[in-house]
Amino acid sequence: MEERIKILVVDDDEVHRMAVRRSLNAAGVLVEVSEAVNCADALEKLSVGKDNNMVRGSSKPDNSQQLSEGEERKDPMLSQIFECKFDCVFLDYRLPDGDGLALVRAVRNAGIKVPLIVLTGQGDEQIAVDLMKAGASDYIVKGKLSSDTLSRSLHNAMRVYSAESQAFFASQKLQESEERYRLVLEGVNDGIWDWDLSKDEVYWNDRLLEIIGLSRGEFGSTMEALYNRLHPEDKDAIVRAIGAHLHQEIDYNVEFRLLHSSGSYRYCTSQGKAQRNSYGKPQRFAGIISDITERKQAEDALGRERQQFRQIITCVPVAMAMFDQEMCYLANSRKWLTQYNLEWETLTNLSHYELFPDTPDRWKVMYQKVLEGEVISVSEDAWERADGSVMYLRWAAHPWYN
Repeated sequence: MEERIKILVVDDDEVHRMAVRRSLNAAGVLVEVSEAVNCADALEKLSVGKDNNMVRGSSKPDNSQQLSEGEERKDPMLSQIFECKFDCVFLDYRLPDGDGLALVRAVRNAGIKVPLIVLTGQGDEQIAVDLMKAGASDYIVKGKLSSDTLSRSLHNAMRVYSAESQAFFASQKLQESEERYRLVLEGVNDGIWDWDLSKDEVYWNDRLLEIIGLSRGEFGSTMEALYNRLHPEDKDAIVRAIGAHLHQEIDYNVEFRLLHSSGSYRYCTSQGKAQRNSYGKPQRFAGIISDITERKQAEDALGRERQQFRQIITCVPVAMAMFDQEMCYLANSRKWLTQYNLEWETLTNLSHYELFPDTPDRWKVMYQKVLEGEVISVSEDAWERADGSVMYLRWAAHPWYN
């Protein structure tokens, strides 16, 4: 069963209200018609609250209540958005307590979303323009009123209203999505950039600005602003890497130094990916910048400590070596080289078992225990070499930890 269209007809003349009803029926439009005789009655039926000054009082209010073309009432209720129970409203331009223009404005100021079609006995073009600007969907001169005209205006207004409603809700969803996206961007600990290539504009989140120590106004909104703060030794390579990703789709994963406002450089890594159209042309390029300065400084400090430690081991006057979990050399003393007649300057990364394939199995078992945390000390031991010779040793092994 086809659903009836819910219509509100606002006119103080019963004959005119009946004419609208009959015209729609004659056009074959299934309608459910409600009626209002003035502005206050119309606003009440359109769900504006009963406390509204435009609703209180008799159907013929005094001059302080009357709506006029040049007047807009301010009321807290008008700032709210109401769901309307009607699909369309036909309203007469001349009403006992106001005119159609003021009623259209009141309805729109109240946030009521419904098609409004104004019927008038006047053919004034300026009135028509003012009504459309105020939010009317259509304007029909009563002298040209017919079932076809009324039906066509109704369906056009409802179609436009439906399209606007869909666009409105789509916009709302987009705004909600963008707000969630913005909250995510501002909540992460990485700097984030989003480059609109068509406009050559870049969005930087607050964290990225914090990394370089500048305000949004100081930094600007172009990629050139980032290029200008790259270390001179890194700039060309980064520009090439971005170009290679945009034009050749090569992965963008780089490391560089950024100039902080204090004058020092921050070590950063960056990854990004371009968004492309159906032809493969890049339209946007977005990614993250992570500040790894503290990690880099810690790695450098650890590297210096290890270098110092290796230097100490190199110079100790005893045969000493340090191994990793795979029994590959990390460091060794010069005495170790001379004691075992080794001609290499360093054994770093070489396998102890490949260097000494005749290592006794019992020693391998002991070494594994040391790797598991045990300290082993042997006061006297004999190593039978592959050439038949025997080395007599006193040795000890200790685990070491990162």
